[in-house]
Amino acid sequence: MGLIKDRHGTYYAQRKVPERLQEAVARVLNSEKPKQVYLKKSLGTKMLKEANVAATHVLADFNRTLASAEALLKERPVVPSLTDALIKRMAEYYYASLLAVDDELLPV
Repeated sequence: MGLIKDRHGTYYAQRKVPERLQEAVARVLNSEKPKQVYLKKSLGTKMLKEANVAATHVLADFNRTLASAEALLKERPVVPSLTDALIKRMAEYYYASLLAVDDELLPV
């Protein structure tokens, strides 16, 4: 389950980051390191039963971090140039969003 015990008897949750995600995970965590090889967090207990309960939440958080890193790596479509129609559509969207915010702020 990814539980390890340090020399003082405190349990930690640990998970190895896949090599292709190591740089992305470091960016998600705003780490000073260029790569994050392991995700590790103290569970704050020396009792195995309590550690198992706490580990489920920590491992879920690790999964969210890995999913965010995966999302960073997904390729997004690139628009090579803006057409007049696309510029007009972007302007209309921006104007509509401003009007929506204005309607929320000003009561009728």
